[in-house]
Amino acid sequence: MKSKLTKRNAISLVAEFLLATALIFSSTPTSIQAFVEASQGERAQEMTTPTGATLLVTLAERFGALPAGRLIGAGVGLGTRTFPGVPNVLRALLLEEDAAPLAARSLAIVETTVDDVTGEALRHLLDLLCDAGALDAWCLTGTGRKGRPVTEVRALCEPDRVAAITGVLFAEGATLGARVLACARPEAERHEIVVSTPFGELPVKVGVLAGRVVSAKPGHDACAAAARRHSVSLVTVVQAARAVAPLLGSSWPGVARGETQAESQVGPR
Repeated sequence: MKSKLTKRNAISLVAEFLLATALIFSSTPTSIQAFVEASQGERAQEMTTPTGATLLVTLAERFGALPAGRLIGAGVGLGTRTFPGVPNVLRALLLEEDAAPLAARSLAIVETTVDDVTGEALRHLLDLLCDAGALDAWCLTGTGRKGRPVTEVRALCEPDRVAAITGVLFAEGATLGARVLACARPEAERHEIVVSTPFGELPVKVGVLAGRVVSAKPGHDACAAAARRHSVSLVTVVQAARAVAPLLGSSWPGVARGETQAESQVGPR
């Protein structure tokens, strides 16, 4: 009797491929024999069939994080063998990948939870984290064990700055441990222009995505200084800068509604 390749069968096949993929790329064997030896490890048992491994090394295109896309189906398989300390369970996802996913920047989040730090000390800690290379640092409030109020300190950084960031947390005595999470951050292009206003030249940060302006934000410090010089409100200066900034949705590179004095592209933080 011939069997048809149904969605469930396809998911089961993908599951076997995923298991073999994880084993192959974690040990990077140079041959099927090396793969079998690496897959056995301390358990002294095969973790996949030679046929599945052969199909995988022939058909698999890549191994890595789950891509962005639409979930079509899912399957969970339970094995009959028992491995000490390791559940013999495998989950497979069938996805329809996005045609043009956004490019994402690989970053890391270092976080820890504290319950005995003052507000002034937290401000000092956030400044030190930024000085150590954090792209951003912030605090979140919450409730811990026994109803105690706690503060979660987080720092976003490049992967090569994780050691420096955790070093600051330990050196300041804020914690005895920290959590490190890998993350991906899609980013819009960031540009900075200078526009002419009745209050002088002011910088405007412009965000661009797919060739279109998605944000245009006047620089706060420059606007505040101009407001003090001209004895007007901050809102008045900000509105004047926005009036000559690029229109949201307009194409980039484009011309601001007022006279643009200078433009330079800067990397996103």
